[in-house]
Amino acid sequence: MDYKKLINSLLQENIELQDKIENYHTQLQKKDEEIQLLADDYECKASLQSRMDNNKLEIAQLKINYNKEIEKNNSLQLMQEQMELELLKANKKDQKNKHLAASLIASNTELQITTQNLDDATALYKTVQKLKFQLAEANSLSETVQIENRQLKDEIKELNDLLAYVRNKKN
Repeated sequence: MDYKKLINSLLQENIELQDKIENYHTQLQKKDEEIQLLADDYECKASLQSRMDNNKLEIAQLKINYNKEIEKNNSLQLMQEQMELELLKANKKDQKNKHLAASLIASNTELQITTQNLDDATALYKTVQKLKFQLAEANSLSETVQIENRQLKDEIKELNDLLAYVRNKKN
């Protein structure tokens, strides 16, 4: 009589363990899919890192060009002041002043474009910083998922061992 209860109990426990194993197997498959997605994401992040490095170089060059444009603009402003003084002395230099004014406008336009490019580069740099943070989060999540996968595999092994033990006792 006690053996029947024990056998029924073991059979019920066996069914529950098989359900748990199936559940763990499903979770393991999901985690493997997550790891694959994270691996794909990591490759994308590497490409973004390369783009970020290129953007840093472009930003440095834009800063150099910006400083050159400022120096050029300051120089042009000085030249314009000198030309205005000479304009009072002679009408002959009138054409030269018109040319200088056009150059100054072009320089200011170039300066505005350079400033806009620098602003765009700054926004890009912020985006890259955000992506670096997201990459760190993804790496952390990947490590956590790997730890969870190892734990699930260990639990599955323990359940399989227990199931084998129960089957051996049953036989």
